[in-house]
Amino acid sequence: MSARAHAAEAPKGIKPDAPCATAACHADILQLKNIHAPAAANECTACHKQKGSLHQFILAAKGAELCAGCHGPLDKKKVLHKPVGEDCFTCHNPHGSDNKDFLVAPVPDLCSNCHEVAKEIAKGKTSHSIGLEGKACLACHDPHTSDFENLLPAKPMATCLQCHGQAIIRKGRTIPNVLIEIVAAKSVHGPIQDENCGACHAPHASAQIALLAAAYPATFYAPFTPDAYALCFQCHDPSLATELDTKGATGFRNGTRNLHAVHVNDKVKGRTCRACHAPHGAALPHLIRATVPFGPSGWPLPIRFKETKTGGGCAPGCHVPRAYDRENPVKE
Repeated sequence: MSARAHAAEAPKGIKPDAPCATAACHADILQLKNIHAPAAANECTACHKQKGSLHQFILAAKGAELCAGCHGPLDKKKVLHKPVGEDCFTCHNPHGSDNKDFLVAPVPDLCSNCHEVAKEIAKGKTSHSIGLEGKACLACHDPHTSDFENLLPAKPMATCLQCHGQAIIRKGRTIPNVLIEIVAAKSVHGPIQDENCGACHAPHASAQIALLAAAYPATFYAPFTPDAYALCFQCHDPSLATELDTKGATGFRNGTRNLHAVHVNDKVKGRTCRACHAPHGAALPHLIRATVPFGPSGWPLPIRFKETKTGGGCAPGCHVPRAYDRENPVKE
């Protein structure tokens, strides 16, 4: 059914039963790449009243309520995107658009109209690449509603593992399969146990490597300062690296000699956490790596760590076997 003009008498030169989209007023709708079905079929009265209305644009109902008449209600889940409950037209052009899904702008440009984080992704030293390509923001967030925080499609860690449950090759480097690291692990990092990737990683952009939430050395060796390990010291007590003699700061000690500090606390060439520990999970206790990439060639240097009730020992490829014991110190 053709919609009649919205006045008792049609504007001069327009027939009262003229199709809205072909009339002089609304012909631009037909120039759009994607046209909303009612507009394409000239069924304008599906959304608009022919004459007076209590709502803007002589709509038959208010904003989101009007859209729900065809698209169904979207308020049955726990988290609702604010525009969904107020005005779908914030994100969608009701008649059509040159963009997919009748969006008023392409994603992520559309999201950046309201969310500053979309701009952060573009400006970050390291940015979550998935937010800048393909589905962009929609790869991790539902645009309408969800049962999970921040409109995620699943719990936060499960959302991350949708991509990081497999190896990812980007720009000549391989981002490891985190899921395999966790499943095969005998020791798992605390944040992973808590299913909280956000404890260590920023989800969108960061001034640090690997989207880390705070400073952490990028190399095998690095001069020690507490600030350089800001990420680790969010949870771990700095005394495990600053107290050279201790009875409780760490279990990695020979008697009271703090072996963490021996390894890490060097102003010129301290061994960083990555030299011995895996960030997600490991087959050995205390997140000890079986091997660690060493030197320019990335040689997989074996650590050969073995634990005892009161200590342990290792026999890396870089030095002779060493042992430690908290109760009966090993003489060097």
